[in-house]
Amino acid sequence: MDKLLWRQKDYGEFYNCTFYDIEAIALEKRQKVGIGVSFILIFAIFEMLYIPILFIMKKHVFIHQSCYKIMFYVGVVDVLCLCCNGFCTGLFAILGYVYCSSPKLIHTTGCVALGM
Repeated sequence: MDKLLWRQKDYGEFYNCTFYDIEAIALEKRQKVGIGVSFILIFAIFEMLYIPILFIMKKHVFIHQSCYKIMFYVGVVDVLCLCCNGFCTGLFAILGYVYCSSPKLIHTTGCVALGM
């Protein structure tokens, strides 16, 4: 992310797509609808199960114990990571994105997911 934000020359040198013709593989072959839908479905199921548990851990009885505070904050980070790892990955698979089709978006999404 450092190269993308502050060292554009290095970013262009290390992450360029000049060697890769994005149209070498047709968009229809790059789109993986089944995998993408399964990623998004699993993401939605996990989110629906996770969020009520976080609300329960936030209650007055639990949040005053240090172990529940830690579990709550780890859960919040996990819910945010699921958005990148589940939803974005599924959406990219459905749309047929590869790195060279949208390098800054995919690079930023990967850095955010890895940083959490």
